[in-house]
Amino acid sequence: MQEQKGKYEGLQHDELGIKIRSNDNPYQSVDPQKKLLQPRRLSSYFIVLIESGSITYNIDLQDFTLTDGHLLFAMPNQILTPPAKTDNLK
Repeated sequence: MQEQKGKYEGLQHDELGIKIRSNDNPYQSVDPQKKLLQPRRLSSYFIVLIESGSITYNIDLQDFTLTDGHLLFAMPNQILTPPAKTDNLK
């Protein structure tokens, strides 16, 4: 029996008829920073102590601004929107 050529030549998996023409990803990559700043449901307790500086967290659609000496305590299943990184924050 002769090997068939033509239409199916170059297939990577002959039984399924799959052929890859490019290794390029057709989808745009998501900026990792944007992905990190997306709201998410907490799966554990979240505790933040601010020694110095100021930052605003959004928990369950409510903003909480923390400054020197403030403590934030969030519980599992609350929705947290992380703030963008701020300079001079401890």
